Amino acid sequence: MTSPAARPDTPGTLDGEYKYPPMPTTLSDVLELLSLPKSEQHPERLVAIVQRDPITAAYVLRRVNSAYFGLSRQVTHVERAVVLLGFTNVSNLVLSVGLRQTFQGFEGREEEQIMEHIMQTSVAAAVYARDLVEHLALPLPETAFSGGLLHQIGRMILLYTAPEVYAPLWCERSPVDDRLTITTPTVDQERAYFGTDYVKVGATAVTRWKLPDKLGTLIRAHRHPGSVGDAHLRALTLAVGIGSIYGCALFEETASTAPARPMLTALARLRNVESEGLSAFMDGRRAVVRAFAVAATEG
Repeated sequence: MTSPAARPDTPGTLDGEYKYPPMPTTLSDVLELLSLPKSEQHPERLVAIVQRDPITAAYVLRRVNSAYFGLSRQVTHVERAVVLLGFTNVSNLVLSVGLRQTFQGFEGREEEQIMEHIMQTSVAAAVYARDLVEHLALPLPETAFSGGLLHQIGRMILLYTAPEVYAPLWCERSPVDDRLTITTPTVDQERAYFGTDYVKVGATAVTRWKLPDKLGTLIRAHRHPGSVGDAHLRALTLAVGIGSIYGCALFEETASTAPARPMLTALARLRNVESEGLSAFMDGRRAVVRAFAVAATEG
C-alpha cells in the first residue's frame, strides 16, 4: 500500500510565471522539416541537421545500434542509419533526444523519474498516433508523431518551473520499501495548485516557440478534438488524443484505455470504419509501442 507524498500547502504559488526553456535548434529544425510536404522531406536535409549536433548524432547511433533495432552490423554514420532505418525512424529518435535536451538538469531523483515517465508516455502516444494515422491511410503521420511527442509539453514546463510544487502531485512512496509510484495528475489537480493546466501552458509554449499551426492545434485540442473544424486535422487530433490515453495506460497500472472509446468512435465515424477494429489495432500494438518508447528514452 502506498501513501501520497506531502502536497504543497499553497496552491497557485507561481502566479503565471512559468519558465520556457529555449528549444534546441536541432529539435526546431526537424519539426520544421517534418511540417513540409512529403516531397520536400529529403533525407539529406535530416542527415545535415543531425550531423551539426554531435550529441544528437551520438544518441541516434547509440539507439540505432541497440538491441531494439536488431541490426546485424554496427552503424557508425548517420547517413547509414537513415538508409537502414528510414527517414521516419531517425526523425523520431532525433525528436525524442531533442525534447529530452530541452528539459534537463533536475536535481532530485523524483523529478528525474517523473520526467522519464512523461517522456516515455509522450513517445508512446506519438507512436500510437502515427501508427493509427498510417493504419487509416491518412496523410501527415509525421505530424501526428510530433503532436503526440509534444502534447505533454505543458507538464514538462510545470515540472521545470516549480518541481517542489508539481512533483508531489505525481508521486506516491511506499512506507514499506520506499518504492516510488508515478501517476499522472488530473487537470483538476493542476488547476487547484497552479490556476491553470498543462494544456493551457502547452498552448503558450506553442506561441513562444512559433511551432507550426497544425502542430499547435494537436497540442491545444488533443483533450477535446471535437472542437477542431477541419475534418482531416480533427482526425489527426483524435489520433493524438487516443494515443495519449493508450500511452499512459502502457506505463501506469491504474490507468485505463476506457476514456479513449468516445474518441475511437468519433474517429471511426469520420473514416467510415468500425470502432472495434480500431480498438483491436491499438491493443495489438502494445508490445511494439512500449518497446520503442523505452528504447527511445533510455539515457
